[in-house]
Amino acid sequence: MFRQTNDFWQFILRASVCVILERYGITEGVLVVDDSDKKRSKHTKRIYKAHKLKDKSSGGFVHGQSFILLLLVSQKVTLPVGVEFYMPDPQLTAWNAEDRKLKQRGVPKPQRPAKPGKDNRFPTKPEIALDLPQGVPGGICRDYGPMCSGR
Repeated sequence: MFRQTNDFWQFILRASVCVILERYGITEGVLVVDDSDKKRSKHTKRIYKAHKLKDKSSGGFVHGQSFILLLLVSQKVTLPVGVEFYMPDPQLTAWNAEDRKLKQRGVPKPQRPAKPGKDNRFPTKPEIALDLPQGVPGGICRDYGPMCSGR
């Protein structure tokens, strides 16, 4: 229900960040980008932007979510100031799997299907990471003061 209501979550994030910045008197910090995978199950497909992930512990695959975090790291606290889910391009994923199979069979590259073009609906993790600071509530990247004023 709320996953498609981006304004609601942006408001909650902004209010939370403002309270923490004011309570701890934080006036400076460093922005850090991190990505994380959240394993869900082997068969879950109904969770928002769930896709196939490599399970490093077992070597197999599970369904899960990948997300990119923008964190504010200060002397007192580290807190998330932006988050975006990542979903790989399904057409490119299917092409990679098919290309790998054909390569193993010894099919020469000119006879294999061409790589599909970039679909802008599925940005890469680096593209998401570069866009996250622009979406931070109230311009936290410029100045903490205006972000929390007018609550």
